[in-house]
Parts: sequence; C-alpha cells; structure tokens
Amino acid sequence: AGAGGAFSQPATSSPPPAPAQLDRPALTALRAQLASAMAAHSGGGHPARAWGGGAAAGLAGPYRDLDAYADLAGLLATRGLDNPALPLGNDRDRALLAAVASEVRDLSGPHGGAHLLLARLADERGSTACPEGRDNATADPRCLRAPFSDALKAGWYDAASHAFFHVGDTTTVYRPVEAIAVGCALVVSGLDGVQDEDKISAGMDIIKKEMESDFDQHYGLVYGLMTANPGGGRQPLDTNTRVADQAGIAEMLLQAFDASRERQLQEYARVAMAPLLDDTAGLATARGYISGFDLKSSPPANPDVDVEAGVLVLQAAHHYDVDDGNLLARVEETAARGLLAAATVAGAADGLPGALTAAGPTMRSGLVTALGVLALTDVLAIPRPATAAAAPVASP
Repeated sequence: AGAGGAFSQPATSSPPPAPAQLDRPALTALRAQLASAMAAHSGGGHPARAWGGGAAAGLAGPYRDLDAYADLAGLLATRGLDNPALPLGNDRDRALLAAVASEVRDLSGPHGGAHLLLARLADERGSTACPEGRDNATADPRCLRAPFSDALKAGWYDAASHAFFHVGDTTTVYRPVEAIAVGCALVVSGLDGVQDEDKISAGMDIIKKEMESDFDQHYGLVYGLMTANPGGGRQPLDTNTRVADQAGIAEMLLQAFDASRERQLQEYARVAMAPLLDDTAGLATARGYISGFDLKSSPPANPDVDVEAGVLVLQAAHHYDVDDGNLLARVEETAARGLLAAATVAGAADGLPGALTAAGPTMRSGLVTALGVLALTDVLAIPRPATAAAAPVASP
C-alpha cells in the first residue's frame, strides 16, 4: 500500500519530533466523565450496549458491538481506573469475568479483536495452571487465550495458501480489519508461555498477505470488504473505507509488535497510520474524523463524524509514539482535539455516541464509552520505561 511521503526518512540534521502537546487537564476530565457514565449505565458490572436518544450507530473497527466486546472493554477500562496490579478478586470483577468467559466460548467467527482484548486483560495477571480445552470451567483470562486462538487458527487460516481463509468455503468474503485481527491474535497467542512457531508463522502469513492486498494504491486506505479464493487470490468487494478500520489495524499490529518486537509489524503499523498523518483525503475535521468514504469517489462535503474512529486514532497514534520517537505527535494532537470537540457537542457526561450526524448524536455506546476510557488511560499514563526486547520472531 502506498504509505505516502509522511514517513520519509528525515535529514540527519533534523531535530527529532517534539512530543504531542495535549490538553491533559481536559482529557483527564473527559476520562472521569466517561467513567462515571459507564458506571451509571452498567448492571451487575455489565456495560449497557446502548442508551439515550438518537439513531443506532453502526460501529466499524476491530471490535464488534457484541456483549463479549463491551464486557471485555468495560472490564479493561475499569481496571485502568483501579490499580491493574491488584488481583481480579472483588465480586464485581469475578462476576464480569465469569460472563466474559461464557461469552468468549460462544463466539464464532474471526474474532481476533476479542482475543486481543482478552490478551491485554490476561497480561495483568500472573501465570496459572489451566485445564485443557476451550470449554474449561475457569474464568481466568489466561486460560481462555490458547483454546480461543486454536479455534481461530483452525477455522480461519488456510495452510495451503498461507493466508486468511474460512476453512471449507469456496469463497470467503471478509473485512480486512478482522483478518488482520486474527493474524495479530495468533502472533500474540503464539508468544504466550511456550512459543508456538506454527501460530506465529500463521499469524505473520495472514498479516503479510492482507497488508499487501487490502489497501488502495492512491490513499493507502483499507477497503471495506475483500473476497478471497482458496488459492489465495484477493479482490476488493466493497471500496468504502472506514477510518476506524484503519486505526484499529494499526493498534492491533502494535499489540503484536509489543509481544514479538518484530520490526516488520511496527513498519506495517507505520503504513497503516501514514494516511492519517498525510491526510490528503481530508479525514480529520474540527469535530473529529469522518467515518469514511468510497475510494472510487471523493470524501463527502458534509460528513458524519465517527466518534469511535477518533478514539481509535488517538489510541493507535499514542501507542506508536511510545516506541518510535513521536513521529505521530501531530496525529495525536489532531485526534485529541477532535475527540474533545465531539465530546462537547455530544455532552459526554452521559457517555460517548458512536457518531455525530446531521440529525445529532447517535445513541450512546457502551463499547465506545469503554474504549474511550481505555484509550485515555493509555494516553494519560506516565510513559512506560524501555524494557529489554524479547527475541524477535522470524520475518515473513
């Protein structure tokens, strides 16, 4: 995919980019508002899927509007507000973990995004002995990861073509963001505990294939849908791009990079974020990012604002800058300003909507509100110190 000129290597005499200049007090206040709204619209620890007036918003990105995703994001958000070092031992956490375990076992499809949320939750916990099998009774997130990723690999990786493909299909129609989510989930799972080279290789195969196939050549933006045949061939089926997909892809690649320290994954994340830095398509507005547009035409003149996309762009840009010298500082600043503006328009005291439309905000979304808390917790955290790099996985 064309990464544009934004990531051209600077001259050796150029100073390094300055860190993002963010309105931290305003972002801190927004985080507190969203946390309060999430708590007010939770029952038994479960964030409500939606509330308030307005139309329902169709969410894009790697996280589906399902109970499993909302509960995982809600639990992670709540943990970020508490002390993540404490054990998941209180009644609220235990009840929600039990629900998450049941919901995860019931998932079918390319739910790599759910696996990556689960992996992030599991990373906060110590090692534990796990019974075998996907249907084991434990609710410990570490014990759900391996059987979950086993099912992803068995159902969505074709070893013959070394590519993402629904095993048993004659043709697979899929969202690129979900294919890349599966690839990243397999890499992360393959590095959990005893290294599983088959999972890591399968994940890297999927990521490499999709990064080569799923982005248009003009803007470097991801297609909405692709169709694949058993031999590995791919064609775009829906040329509507979504900003939430683009940012979500970068964030998932960075999670896989964190686990593996494989520089190719970081480079892929650079490619995914480059169109947001160049922004030749005009994706950013004063109130946040547009939801997307048909890559065969031009961006709309009066677009809806995708609040979820703004959250995901801010999270991914900050995540990238933690490891690679503030190259996306301008994207962080743009995303933060847009999110604060959207929150003001929507009235964030009652949570975040999925989008701002000409008719007004859509319904408040439990998933987007929880993701907002989670992203702002990441952004407002003291930068984590450098750690010794893990042995990199083999490049594809």
